Amino acid sequence: MSRKYTKEFKEQAISLVLESSVKEVSERLGVTTKTLYRWRQERRLEGSPQAMHSDLEKQNRELRKENEELRQANIILKKAMGFFVKG
Repeated sequence: MSRKYTKEFKEQAISLVLESSVKEVSERLGVTTKTLYRWRQERRLEGSPQAMHSDLEKQNRELRKENEELRQANIILKKAMGFFVKG
């Protein structure tokens, strides 16, 4: 079941995304990250090419950071698995 959000709510959510990460805003507002990315994309299409470029750069930085965190977690889990297998 999809929820309906007001235009004001969407604008406030996107403003929060510009100040912090999509993941953080998603958890705070109870909106999926997919929805926030879609709202941001819709807003971008209404905006200027420069705004789109800087927004893409920020999103790219966030994704690279998240990717590195996930890689580190994966390394830790692999080491832990090896430790428990040797038992």
